Amino acid sequence: MTDVTAEPLREALRPRGPVRFATQEYRAAGIITIAVHGELDLLTAPKLAAQIGELLRSEPADVVLDLAETEFIDSAGLAVLLNVQRRLERRRRQLRVICDAGPVRRVIEMARLEETLGIVPAPVS
Repeated sequence: MTDVTAEPLREALRPRGPVRFATQEYRAAGIITIAVHGELDLLTAPKLAAQIGELLRSEPADVVLDLAETEFIDSAGLAVLLNVQRRLERRRRQLRVICDAGPVRRVIEMARLEETLGIVPAPVS
C-alpha cells in the first residue's frame, strides 16, 4: 500500500524538476559574500558547507550569505547556516543572511532563526 499523502506533500515542499544549486563568491572590504542559487537541501547543503569551510580556513572575514535567489531550504540547509554562524561567532566574526519574503524566509521564520542568523532584506537596486 502506498502513502498517497507523501507525494503531494513532497511536491508542495520542493520545486519540481532536477535539483538546482550554484554559488557565486564576491569579496570586498573584509567581507565574503556567497550568493546561493537554487535549492539548499539534504543533497546540496554538504557542498555549501565544504565551500564555506574552505573559505573560513583560508580567509578571516565576515560572511554574507545571499539567499535572494534560493528557492528552497530544508533542515539540512538550516543546519549549515547555524554551523556557519557558530564558527564565525567563535572567531569574533559576523554572519548576515540576505533573504526577502518567500518560501525560504518562511522556513527560517518558522524555525525562529531570523535574529540568530542576522536576517536582512535584499538591498534595493
